[in-house]
Amino acid sequence: MAKTKLDWDAPLNDHFLERWKKLVKSLEECPAIIVPLVCLSDCNNSDINSYYLLDSSRFVTSKTRVAPTNTPTTPRLEIIGALLLSRLIAMVTRSLSEVISLKDPVCYTYLLYWIYGLDRDWKPFIQNRVEEIRKFVPLSRWKHFVGADNPSDIPSRGISMMELQGNDTWFRGPDWLTNSDTQPYQITEMPEECALELKANERRQTLGLLTTHNENSGISSIIPIQK
Repeated sequence: MAKTKLDWDAPLNDHFLERWKKLVKSLEECPAIIVPLVCLSDCNNSDINSYYLLDSSRFVTSKTRVAPTNTPTTPRLEIIGALLLSRLIAMVTRSLSEVISLKDPVCYTYLLYWIYGLDRDWKPFIQNRVEEIRKFVPLSRWKHFVGADNPSDIPSRGISMMELQGNDTWFRGPDWLTNSDTQPYQITEMPEECALELKANERRQTLGLLTTHNENSGISSIIPIQK
């Protein structure tokens, strides 16, 4: 709707009106969704643990944003989401003054390289956001996981209230959150999406490292040349 540039009081066309009616009907037919207020686990007198995801864990709170209409790349949208997460963590931590330890927040591969890349010269869009992220969440806390485990993908892809009510990933998070035998995935290589956000001078150096070759080639590699 934002792309159509409708005025606030302009009537909806048939397409949007039909979608709106379906949304209202689904809300009317959906039973009340009860969100438990309990937000603590593994709790005793001396230790309270609170777990966080890109939206939340055992549901405490969530926050979403409408994607900009200038259609940034998916990786850039994800860095905006990571910044949203870090601010949310800071807010919840201030609100729950007795929280002692946090479960490591998790993100996609390219986000992890951007956040950890202290010695990299990222483009301003990325650099400005990762600097703020680092202020809210220590570098060592970030881990990698696959998109299938990401509850924040649920609202961004669209879901009815009826489907949301039975979605365990949204309310409880992935299995590894409460199962110590299952852990987020680890990564080793810088993905292409990440390298594209390097400034031009460092990107040339990175590509140069990928294309270097042995200077000791030709006849000198077969017959030693003595001075």
